[in-house]
Amino acid sequence: MNLANVIQLLYPEASMFYDIQIQDDGEGLYISHWNEKLHGPKPTEKELLDKIPELQAQFDLIAVLRSRENEYPTTDELIVAL
Repeated sequence: MNLANVIQLLYPEASMFYDIQIQDDGEGLYISHWNEKLHGPKPTEKELLDKIPELQAQFDLIAVLRSRENEYPTTDELIVAL
C-alpha cells in the first residue's frame, strides 16, 4: 500500500485529477496538489502513511468476514431449512 492508495481509501469522494494530485519526480510519491476547500488541511505524508496498519486491519477483517459468509448458511437458508 502506498501514498496514493491510502489517499484513495481515506478520501474516496476526491477526484485524483482535480482535487488531489500525486506526483513522483523520481524520489517517490508526494502530494503535489491538495484542494483544502473540499478536504481540509493537507495532511503530511507521515500522517497518511501512519494509517496503513489501521487500513490493513480493516482489509483483513473484511477478508475474514467474506470467507465466513461461505462457511455458514444465510438467515434465509436457515429459515427455509426450518
